[in-house]
Amino acid sequence: MLVVHLYVMHPADVTQYFELLFLGLLAGFEVAVHYGIGTPPSALPEASQIVVRQAMVRRLRILAPILFLPSFLLAVLITIQYGRSAGRLRYTVIGMLLVWIGIRIVRTVPVNSATLEWKPNAPPAGWRALVERTERFHVIAAWAAIVAFLCSIASTF
Repeated sequence: MLVVHLYVMHPADVTQYFELLFLGLLAGFEVAVHYGIGTPPSALPEASQIVVRQAMVRRLRILAPILFLPSFLLAVLITIQYGRSAGRLRYTVIGMLLVWIGIRIVRTVPVNSATLEWKPNAPPAGWRALVERTERFHVIAAWAAIVAFLCSIASTF
């Protein structure tokens, strides 16, 4: 006979579960974008690189906030729930998410917005240097999301 045990999760456990889910998705997103997709291959003609970059921006500019907002709100909520006993790892999670959003607002969003305006057959002068500078910051944002996820995991034990 199959016995079903109902396990009622404490609200704090549910909150942590969803925080880990969204932080894991955000970290995975960052790994996939930065290390998987990366910058469009330089072997492509210049116009094709810009078209690929524009397509990526159109898709990813929606997904990133969808993953970040719940991650950040849940991290703050959990830290508030635990109060002074939250520990350094909880504050590190929030700090890394602030680094992530700071880089996105200051570096990525302006460049991505400009990218959508570029004409593939007549890109602005210095576009490649601008993209390369932004990518250097992107690696910091990617690792901030990864560290936030790992610290969240470690704080649950």
